[in-house]
Amino acid sequence: MDKTAKIKEKILFFNRDMSWQATALILLVFLFIAVLILIEGKINLPQNLFQKKTQPLTESEINLEEDDSPIGQIYLSPSKQTVPLGEKVVIEVWIDSQEKKLDSVDIKLNYQPELVKIINLEKSDLFEEFPELNWDEEAGQIVIRAISFQDNEFSGKGMIAQIIFQPLKAGIAEIGVDFILQNTLDCNLVDSETSQDILGKVTGAQIEIEE
Repeated sequence: MDKTAKIKEKILFFNRDMSWQATALILLVFLFIAVLILIEGKINLPQNLFQKKTQPLTESEINLEEDDSPIGQIYLSPSKQTVPLGEKVVIEVWIDSQEKKLDSVDIKLNYQPELVKIINLEKSDLFEEFPELNWDEEAGQIVIRAISFQDNEFSGKGMIAQIIFQPLKAGIAEIGVDFILQNTLDCNLVDSETSQDILGKVTGAQIEIEE
């Protein structure tokens, strides 16, 4: 074999050897990555190796989030009572604006007309006008809508209406408050400054009627 042929043979061998080493190196890299993925949860690896660090909320950011949350309440009082059949029952409807000024209130309640009958629905003097103050005995629904005018908005806690029921038969009558968070088609407490619904919590009532 002449000198030129020997040189070519060495070059070919060298290229094959380098190709095998490159392939082996790539396989080792993939194997290393796979092992890291499998043991990520078991070893305290640097946090920024797999994900970005997130900064904790500052106090002002936390307060901002809390301030944006609905805080008003509508609740019935008492929330639970037991009465004998034939005795009238009084349920008070209360609102709490948490010191926010309200220019309007919408309240929708539901009850069981087969167990109780409404004798009267009386408004309070918390608001100047009550465009709606009625009930539908067939559907078992009560609607209370109140508004106030500028510079005379209501704020705080107070009784907006009073319902007088007559029990019809023994059983447990549920008086519910129609409410879905941020749904303006049900109950609402409207902030006079932002025109936003601030209602965040409701509480109904239960009447246990005994023979």
